[in-house]
Amino acid sequence: MNNKHKLFVIIAMVVVISFSMVSCDTGGGDSDPPPLYIITGSGASFTATRGGAAIPDGSGVIIANVISAIRSHAGGIDVTIQFGSNGENLNLGTGTVSLNNTGGTWGHITLQGSISSSNGGSSAITVGNGVSVISTGTITNTSGSGLNNSGTVQISDGTVQANTAAIFIQAGQLTFSGGEIISGGSSSTITMSNAASRLNMSGGTVRNTSTGAAIAIQSAVQGDAVIISGGTVEAGSGSAINSSNGHIIISEDHPGTPTIIRSSGTTGSNSTIRLAASAPNGTLEIKSGKVENTGGGVSISANGSQATRVTALPAAEIIPRPEWLD
Repeated sequence: MNNKHKLFVIIAMVVVISFSMVSCDTGGGDSDPPPLYIITGSGASFTATRGGAAIPDGSGVIIANVISAIRSHAGGIDVTIQFGSNGENLNLGTGTVSLNNTGGTWGHITLQGSISSSNGGSSAITVGNGVSVISTGTITNTSGSGLNNSGTVQISDGTVQANTAAIFIQAGQLTFSGGEIISGGSSSTITMSNAASRLNMSGGTVRNTSTGAAIAIQSAVQGDAVIISGGTVEAGSGSAINSSNGHIIISEDHPGTPTIIRSSGTTGSNSTIRLAASAPNGTLEIKSGKVENTGGGVSISANGSQATRVTALPAAEIIPRPEWLD
């Protein structure tokens, strides 16, 4: 083979290899981060920008229209939405944000920044069926609830705080690994109300600062409703967990992240973990971690068939430990 032919073969091989590398690139490596949309303004007017420029139809007095404009502009790709700029809070007034696939489809959404509402009849943010969200910011409702979830929500940092229930889990799943979920008053901090409601907690703190439960599992819930493998669930005079159905699994699986379930209720009806419904509705399995009542009350109570509805392994620290567990 002469030099001319050798050069032709080398060029052909380079072209083939280059084409193969381009064809095999699925964007899973050094892909660009999701575009950032920033919403600024107040209850009177809002503006959404991307790359410093306002997006089409992204300005107005109704926050719902601004959210729809972001969904349309994104065209189904993953996005990050920041509420407020330069550390400022985005005050919705009585407005609320609804993230749903009606009229368009969202990609994966990451929420950051700070947002607040004073709407007493709705949640500050509602996540609809089929919508996936990661939240690392601050969500506050001074009159109503913070977050209503029928989709898939992950909270890895930040705060959700509300005057009533901080989070409603409808036909959705909440994965909580860091940050704080806080409420006061008689409403539960997290309320689960659907057969498909799921809570998977591996860190962070869920706290009720008044008389309500930290986590309430209503009678419609079924299956492995609550799995806690790390973090703190804490209530004042109410129960840390009040369950009317479903199965609860508690363990301590993450080094450096203890599992603590604590309350200071003084009566059996406000025990730290309460299986409120009659047997056989609601079961509890404690593999490890700590369940504690600091108010001189009961750590675990069940409305009938206690010994068959509650399982506690020796690794679990239960204070005070009910006699019927032994």
